[in-house]
Amino acid sequence: MRHAARVAWRALGLILVGILAGAGCGAPWSRPEEISLQAREPSVASPTATASLRLAPFRAPSPSPDEPAPETVAFMPSVWAGGEGSLTVLGNTGWRVFGVPDIVRDIAVDREGNAILAPGLRICDGRLLRDLLPRAPGGEQDAVTIDPAGRIWVGYYRGLAVLDGGRWVTIPLGKADGPTPTMVRDLASDSRGVIWVATDAGVACYDGQTWHHHTGAGSPGHTVIDCLLVDPLDRVWVGHARGLSVLQGSAWRHFPLETVGFVRGLAADAGGRILAGSLYHGVSVFDGTSWSAYVDTDTGLPSDRVTALALDSLGRIWVGTRFGLAVHDGERWLTYQEATSGLGDNQVSALAVGPAALPSLPEPGPVRYGRLVGRVTLHRRPVAGAAVALCSELSLAQGFDENPCENAPFGLLTTTAADGTFAFDRVPAGHYTVAAEVEPGRWVTHTRVLAAVRYRVTAGETTSVETIEGAQ
Repeated sequence: MRHAARVAWRALGLILVGILAGAGCGAPWSRPEEISLQAREPSVASPTATASLRLAPFRAPSPSPDEPAPETVAFMPSVWAGGEGSLTVLGNTGWRVFGVPDIVRDIAVDREGNAILAPGLRICDGRLLRDLLPRAPGGEQDAVTIDPAGRIWVGYYRGLAVLDGGRWVTIPLGKADGPTPTMVRDLASDSRGVIWVATDAGVACYDGQTWHHHTGAGSPGHTVIDCLLVDPLDRVWVGHARGLSVLQGSAWRHFPLETVGFVRGLAADAGGRILAGSLYHGVSVFDGTSWSAYVDTDTGLPSDRVTALALDSLGRIWVGTRFGLAVHDGERWLTYQEATSGLGDNQVSALAVGPAALPSLPEPGPVRYGRLVGRVTLHRRPVAGAAVALCSELSLAQGFDENPCENAPFGLLTTTAADGTFAFDRVPAGHYTVAAEVEPGRWVTHTRVLAAVRYRVTAGETTSVETIEGAQ
């Protein structure tokens, strides 16, 4: 479940349960068989003016005169942001970062305010990160959600598993009329506890007894489903390669790529609007009738490549992007990046909010800088005068001309000295990829191909990267 704010709407969903009467997956959950176990330096993003379509302002609660001093207040986690090798927690007393061995793909928050991470299935209360026991079956889990009864569901290769009564129960993915689904890419629960599954062969749901595959007329079909959301009305929204589709009852409605883009994050606000974040168009909003642009790099985001969305209990929208975490405070957008905050990774891969919203938001700090150095060789000989690019990200599919950072939100260029060495002396703290033009028009990384090798630049320190060897 990528949108923990959904839990607050369960009571409303119970009243409206009849909406999905014709959609299949109508039986209550029951226990299945148990199984044992650019040559430029763009500025780092800073607070901007309010976007044209604003969220309703909120009023932060006033502190009590008898409230204890900040240093004596217990840490209460509010926002969870996953990245590559890190989980960042923002709470009432600041930022905390935990190291993880994987890219965090999904986060669900339970009733006690603990975050459940996939893959690896770890649990974090904001103070301690540990393995969730008993260990989940199925190898690497790619998605996690929590149903209204508080049960934890995970999706893995060819199946689901649910932690019920202290034991894991496995449920193989049901067979479909067409390609058999194997991958679970996202999970969500509706108000009745029906589990909706985004697979590599369409959208399906499991009612505790039977699988239903929604691949018929009007549906997205057997296409790969990238993300899904069950909104307060129990409508099911699914993002896929052809756009965005919504299932209400037994009827599908489709919105094409030209309208919503490649959707990677979905959320619903208290007013019933649907927010969709795409890889190239920022965030759009659906008011029940039509879609309109909500926010992008021109109006408040550090990057138009949106990867995750969440809404906290005060109505603030949190946006995870490929170049930082943004939030609307009721009047303006704030951006948190590695260089200006305690964020562990600018490339936010998963996002969730807990039940306790922050009463106030921390201001981004001044930009902190580090240094990065390296060397370029060709046939083990130094290459002098070679162009070297440092980018916030490299697109592996794009063709490069003069600048491999052209489509990245941040990039720097330099050239090698006579001995093949290079240095970037003023780099905002963060993770970066480095590529060199070892021959005219041929850019390579340390791996000799344009792979996403990233190096961490730490404030006040020098990062040395592996030699970039251009020989094939």
